[in-house]
Amino acid sequence: MIPVAHEAARRADMRVSPEDGGNLARSFPGRVHGSRTEQLAHLLTSEVLAHADVIVDLHTSNSAADMPLFVGCLDDGSPAADESVRLAFGLGMPMLWTHPRLGPGRTLTVAAERGIPALYVESPLGGVLERGYVDAYTDGVRAVLEACGLVAAETPPRTRPAPALWVHGDGDTDAFSAVTSDGFFERIVALLDPVRRGDPVGRVIDVFGREQEIVIAPIDGIVTTLQRAAAVVSGQPVVGVTPVRPGVLGLASDDLVTTRNPL
Repeated sequence: MIPVAHEAARRADMRVSPEDGGNLARSFPGRVHGSRTEQLAHLLTSEVLAHADVIVDLHTSNSAADMPLFVGCLDDGSPAADESVRLAFGLGMPMLWTHPRLGPGRTLTVAAERGIPALYVESPLGGVLERGYVDAYTDGVRAVLEACGLVAAETPPRTRPAPALWVHGDGDTDAFSAVTSDGFFERIVALLDPVRRGDPVGRVIDVFGREQEIVIAPIDGIVTTLQRAAAVVSGQPVVGVTPVRPGVLGLASDDLVTTRNPL
């Protein structure tokens, strides 16, 4: 177990390294002769990830935007991905976010290339210690350890609920609504609200309260990322929307689909 992957960033309370500006979460598998962040990614890859049977990467949303409490993983039909989805269902998280593909630089990308099942977890209130989310993370990790036979199951056995909501998408910025003007962003939706393409999801006002623009949903789906900080600049993504997983994708995980489409 690695409690803190990037100690310098933790001390500085930053998403990126205060030493070289690198984002560790996008630097894997790293380079042995690269920047400090790339060297750290290489060390973690070679000494930790490469030897893992299962990877659980614990994250939170950042201080400016919120994401719901959820577990995410790759779901592309590969054996490792099938096992990842199976493990994700056992964590007891309220939402599952599966991805048809993964971008470069992630721990999960390294895991997929090596055939290692891997999960990640996110939660709201980045930078805030909220006991309920800490307990959810702790119990989720225990669920994986139990599934792998590394710790004994609780007595009596604990039943963890399956995800109530399952979304499926790559999470890239094409599913985000970005503002086109500087000002202050006012949200008119909440996390996990269902929206249709073109629905208003927020607006930008200036310092005098005058409306500058209405921000609309880019696709049908569920609000999975929502700007919390008021101040925004032109081009900044403020609302992320992810499609609900269809019932049939031609994957082994189709058999697990029990959630209803709220749209």
